[in-house]
Amino acid sequence: MKGLTWPDVVLRCGCDPKTVCRTQSRFDFVGIVLCQRSSRSVPTGHSIAKPAILTIQRTPLFNITLVKTGAVQTVIADNHLGLRYFPDTALTVIKGNGQNAFRALLAAGVSSWLIQGGSVMTVTNATQVFTKGGAGEFDNGYAGISGAYYQPDGRLYVIYHAEDQEGMPLIGGGIPGFYCSVGLAVSTNNGASFEKSGAIITSQKPKSWNAFPGQADKGAGEPCCVLSRDGGWLYGYYTDHSR
Repeated sequence: MKGLTWPDVVLRCGCDPKTVCRTQSRFDFVGIVLCQRSSRSVPTGHSIAKPAILTIQRTPLFNITLVKTGAVQTVIADNHLGLRYFPDTALTVIKGNGQNAFRALLAAGVSSWLIQGGSVMTVTNATQVFTKGGAGEFDNGYAGISGAYYQPDGRLYVIYHAEDQEGMPLIGGGIPGFYCSVGLAVSTNNGASFEKSGAIITSQKPKSWNAFPGQADKGAGEPCCVLSRDGGWLYGYYTDHSR
């Protein structure tokens, strides 16, 4: 519970149990603290050095459900259906169909794939839906899906981590460096194929800029997205590597 913020915290002062203070507070722990009233005045019988034991009634901003899980299992092993180095970004589950109840998009290698099967335990098919772009393009080194959104008309929009690796130094271990962007692609057949629409988020810093000599990771990437509860907003999140 460390660091949770509660919208309405009721404090009952240990010096005067009848005194109730309401405050917007952030607690790293619940225990003995200095008297809430002492910050404003010191009434008879109170001392600013005297600790007060507080009874806290709270309504959390979210509910926490504890579940017991079973043993860790490998559901899709390395090189299953030819997939390697996956999932390199977030696993993005999309709508199933009559033949495949489970369908998901993921990044493997330097490309984006659609995996399908009766369940996540029985993936029987993997199809590459798009890959990195050509020389000079913003995604010439990598194109990995990491988020999706269905339009009301049925079109499936995906955002993906795109890497321009041309002229970049190695990160280490033979891994190429990159200047990343967030790309957009659209499907009209529920994820069976996509058409790229270009970069939609780029860093405020150009590829030529360096935070330090030899910087191998730059740009804006690793995106994800989530729809607001009222359906009015699509929130996007990403990492800025240019720092």
